[in-house]
Amino acid sequence: MTKKPTHALGLRCGIAFAAFAIALTGCSSSGETDFRVRYEGNEADGGTAPVDETLYGDGDIATVLGNTGDLSRAGFPFFVGWNTEPDGSGTEYLPGDPLEIRGSDATLYALWIPETKLNAGVNGAEGDAFGETLAISGDHLIVGVNKDDDAGDLSGSAYVFRRGPDGWVQEGNKLTAGADAAAKDRFGYSVAIDGDYAIVGAIEETGDRPGSAYVFRRRTNGWVRETKLSATDDDTFSDFGVSVAIDGDYAMVGAWGDAMGTSSGSVYVFERTDSGWMQVERLVAEDGAEYDYFGVSVAIDGDQAVVGATYAGAYAYRRESAGWVRDGSKLATDLVISANDYVYTEAAISGDRIILGARNDDGDGGAYFFERSSEDWVPDGDEITIQGEGNWFGRRVAILDDYAVVGAFRDESRGSGAGAAYLLHRGTSGWEQQLKFTATDTAEGDWLGIYLALDDTHIVVGALGDDDAGSGSGSVYLWRYR
Repeated sequence: MTKKPTHALGLRCGIAFAAFAIALTGCSSSGETDFRVRYEGNEADGGTAPVDETLYGDGDIATVLGNTGDLSRAGFPFFVGWNTEPDGSGTEYLPGDPLEIRGSDATLYALWIPETKLNAGVNGAEGDAFGETLAISGDHLIVGVNKDDDAGDLSGSAYVFRRGPDGWVQEGNKLTAGADAAAKDRFGYSVAIDGDYAIVGAIEETGDRPGSAYVFRRRTNGWVRETKLSATDDDTFSDFGVSVAIDGDYAMVGAWGDAMGTSSGSVYVFERTDSGWMQVERLVAEDGAEYDYFGVSVAIDGDQAVVGATYAGAYAYRRESAGWVRDGSKLATDLVISANDYVYTEAAISGDRIILGARNDDGDGGAYFFERSSEDWVPDGDEITIQGEGNWFGRRVAILDDYAVVGAFRDESRGSGAGAAYLLHRGTSGWEQQLKFTATDTAEGDWLGIYLALDDTHIVVGALGDDDAGSGSGSVYLWRYR
């Protein structure tokens, strides 16, 4: 679809607040007043389409109305603007956009965001927490289910879904640790995917909790296990696999329980070579201290990476010929929400931008953005906070280019612990909230937003407490945002 050039935000699918009610004005440039702007609900089954009573002449400028009649459509929870074609392939307009009359009536069709819901299907069971971890890459989505009990209590599993012409379908059998699977492995505690490779963390894999990570590769016969990664030093209680990331020939595995002191943490770097996946580095924070939990999150984007540390902030790295080196100062921020045991929860990176989530013991949180300057990573605007005590906004974050999504899994707008996810966009005036996502069936205790990701077109949000297959069986939702 084509976006109207005069649109100030430049969004490709018209994400906007649907409740706008903007007055329409006509700017006459000729004596003819024979044309109308008509609005169509486009299969809406509730509410009424706006009505514009003004007659316009050729060349006049109308201001596009919002969803003033509260249009709604079952299965499509979000109205996001208007388009000159019902299928969204024409020119797109948001409420308040100027619309030039060109010698005929103009018809605008409501645009809707569809909702897709995925779960474990017949394999789903009470307490599985499907959606507690997830990642997306291209046409593939991986979902961790670390509380699956097929091989014993908390043995764990993961599911891969593929996007095809008929939507998202499970690809192959669910992934497990195979012959290694045992109770309390927590296989699926962390997941990541890039192209034909996926990596799954199992933090308690060996009993003393040094942990492991499994690399899978997509073949013609499905996803097959390629190797099992472990730390060469095999520190006891390291929780190797608490976080994982993969991009191209590199994978990173967080181990927050070892290194320079009790739970100071470290990150192991692996490279794919002709001989397989080989450990090439171990990253630690030079200023690390006990209980920093360095490695609570890891993210890679090309030659750049960021590592989260719960009680320290985040550390950026870049890959050079000599290996991965620190890139700039430690990323932290003035904690303006509250000083009540503030912790950093997750960091993510996309190009020259990093997002850092944080919250305090009361569950009040925020999202902080950093941008790479010529000298260092510097704050990119003010913190983003969402009103609502204890909503855990910032517990999970993801970023891609000028868009970010932030989870608030304790949001109470649909009931206690129902949860929500917020889409943010960086426009000319900085980072701003664009849309709040709750599912059509979001209910108390779903914890929507416990984990999330986004790609070029969709945001993906986990709801580990959803009860379609029993209490706490879990589900994942996808919404198209551009």
